[in-house]
Amino acid sequence: MLDFNSVYQEKIIPAIEPLEIDRKCVMRLYIISYLIVALAAGGFYIATQKIEVAIMSVATMSWVITRITRSKLKSFRGNFKSNIIQSIVTSYNPDWEYSPQSGIHQDVFKDSRIFLTKIDRYHSEDLIDGGLGDTDFHFSEVHAESAGSDNGSNYNTIFKGIFFRADFNKHFNGTTVVLPDMAEKAFGFLGKFLQKHNFRKEDLVNMEDPVFEKAFVVYGTDQVEARYILSPALMKRFTDFKNALGSKFYASFDGFHINIALPFKKDFFEPAIWSTLYQPARYKEFFTELDFFTSIVEEMNLNTRIWTKD
Repeated sequence: MLDFNSVYQEKIIPAIEPLEIDRKCVMRLYIISYLIVALAAGGFYIATQKIEVAIMSVATMSWVITRITRSKLKSFRGNFKSNIIQSIVTSYNPDWEYSPQSGIHQDVFKDSRIFLTKIDRYHSEDLIDGGLGDTDFHFSEVHAESAGSDNGSNYNTIFKGIFFRADFNKHFNGTTVVLPDMAEKAFGFLGKFLQKHNFRKEDLVNMEDPVFEKAFVVYGTDQVEARYILSPALMKRFTDFKNALGSKFYASFDGFHINIALPFKKDFFEPAIWSTLYQPARYKEFFTELDFFTSIVEEMNLNTRIWTKD
């Protein structure tokens, strides 16, 4: 069993010391930058008595300062992840690999068929490759966006959260997608009609579990295979996991894999800027987050090999 206190004392604290100095430098740089911009705004207005000149001048200064602070923050974040988060992941499981600058490839995310909106901007980081029992998996943060109607000046979020991909130990000939059932919940019978006449290439698959049907809607390229995959036991695990999570999630089955998309607004494995890095509770939270992500293997019972790959 992992002894968090030993990990904190022996691995995390020695790595914190130089990073705490960097954190204070970044914090001071932000404070000084805000003061410079505020003073400049007042100074330009007093000198010119023209608010538009003051706004343009301050905007230029803000852009320059932002570039400087962003560079310093990027360096600090990179060092934090390479030293602190790397130690946490290897302490959690020495066989796992953590790559802060890498993530789930856009093609993998797109080919899961969970989200069909055209992706115009995509970013993924904090990739963890690992395994639990007989199940190999990898997951990372993903932020996928589509361009707005103003020629790309604004972007709309398609998905932001954790994308988890694991070995299912069974080859699927088609694709089965499990989505939160928003239409039927909102529109009743009309929602069912909308589900059936959707714009997806997959067909609507009606399942026999009424509890599952209230929570999810299933689409598949092969009706028989979809019902084969979503056994009564797995459907129950899906509903139990949703209830435990307290929010919606998405899943799909393709090739030899199960893909699970968990929406989150927060960014994981990030350092604090405005408070000290000597916060053991924060690092314990990182371990708890790893527990949660790997619990997916157990929640979905992926280590039970009821099939063999063919």
